Amino acid sequence: MGLTYTAPALLPVTLAEMMLHLRVDETAENDLVSSLIDAATKYVEEITRRQFLNATYVWTLDRFTSVLRPPRAPLSSVTSIAYTDTAGDSQTVTASDYVVDKASEPGRIVEAVGEVWPTTRQIIDAVTVTFIAGYGATAASTPEGIKAAIKLYVADLFEHREANIEARLQENIAVNSLLWQYRVYEAD
Repeated sequence: MGLTYTAPALLPVTLAEMMLHLRVDETAENDLVSSLIDAATKYVEEITRRQFLNATYVWTLDRFTSVLRPPRAPLSSVTSIAYTDTAGDSQTVTASDYVVDKASEPGRIVEAVGEVWPTTRQIIDAVTVTFIAGYGATAASTPEGIKAAIKLYVADLFEHREANIEARLQENIAVNSLLWQYRVYEAD
């Protein structure tokens, strides 16, 4: 299984918001704070298995399964499902042949009533699902609890610049408490 994505141009916490949170007025720290916001966001997205701002993902699988669960939440939409047929040709599944469940976390894609997934060639990455995950296109769409956790994490990293990043997050009980409710676990 492979997963790649096109990162959004924005981050869920703006530099201005973070500087206000840090109570830093001078612009000399802008580059450092921006890089810390980016690093904290990526780390928090990874441990929660969420995408905060809309991003397009390309997810590859070796075959279809009865339920496809894209590995990032929240699932916003499915752009396409392509596959390599038994003859080795690329095909696209018609959107009316599957149903997208955006309400579940993780989201689900299942065959429509009376439909079955097509037979694929037995090769690596025979199925490609292109989907959009995220809460929305702007920082305002990200839940406040996630933004608060990112701010606390960045503040901790800013204050303790030489500390081990992994250890700092594990030690930060407030960050872990805020993120606990947002973690997405693999479904059965």
